[in-house]
Amino acid sequence: MPYLMYGAEQLWFNQSQILLGSSEICTFTVRGEGVSATHAMIEENNGAFWVSTINRLTEVSVNGKSIKR
Repeated sequence: MPYLMYGAEQLWFNQSQILLGSSEICTFTVRGEGVSATHAMIEENNGAFWVSTINRLTEVSVNGKSIKR
């Protein structure tokens, strides 16, 4: 089962779409400076996982590298 590392915490998920952000409506709530209410989406597509920003004003990094999708 896939998981997301958040600090030392492993956040396990079994859904095809995961919403990340500071809002309580998100699948996983992430607190911190610069985190918007709905910040990013993780989507599973044919066994691959895609990370995308919700809007163009938010920045998302994967393994320390900024992403565009």
